Amino acid sequence: MPLLHETHRGRALFTGPLCRAYLEAVPGLRLTADFSHLLCVHESNLGDQPKIVDAIIAAADHIHARVGFCEGPQLSDPQNPAYRDWVDLSIGFWTRIRERMSAEGHDFMTVTPEFGPPIYAPLEARSGNPIADPWESNHWMRKELRRRWDNH
Repeated sequence: MPLLHETHRGRALFTGPLCRAYLEAVPGLRLTADFSHLLCVHESNLGDQPKIVDAIIAAADHIHARVGFCEGPQLSDPQNPAYRDWVDLSIGFWTRIRERMSAEGHDFMTVTPEFGPPIYAPLEARSGNPIADPWESNHWMRKELRRRWDNH
C-alpha cells in the first residue's frame, strides 16, 4: 500500500517551495496532488514556479480533482464558463501526471473528484445554500475527465 502525502493548506506540503524541499530531502516521497490548495496559497496560476510544478507532477501518484483558483481552493461551479481557464489549467496538471504514470508503465491512476460540501463549497449569500451542488460538480468532473482522457 503506497503512502502518499497531500499538497494541502495547513499541512507540511502547503507551499510549492516547501513541497519541493521535502521532495529533495526525502527520496521516494510520493504525493497526492491537490493543486487547488497551491493555487490558493500562492494566489497565482503557478506559472512562475515551473520547476516546483514539475517536481510535484513527477512525485504524484493520486489526484484530488478539485479546481481551485488564486483566491480560493474551490470554484463555486466548475461548469461555469467564467472559470474555464482554471478548469483547463488544473486538468492540464492532472493530464501531465496521467501521461507520466502511463509512460512509467502504470496500468491505472486513481483520481478523487473532491468538490466539498457546505461550507467548503461557496455559498449563496442569502440562502446559505451551495452555489452549485457538490455532488453534481464531482459527477461533472468525473465525466469531463473521462471525456478528455478517453480520447487519448
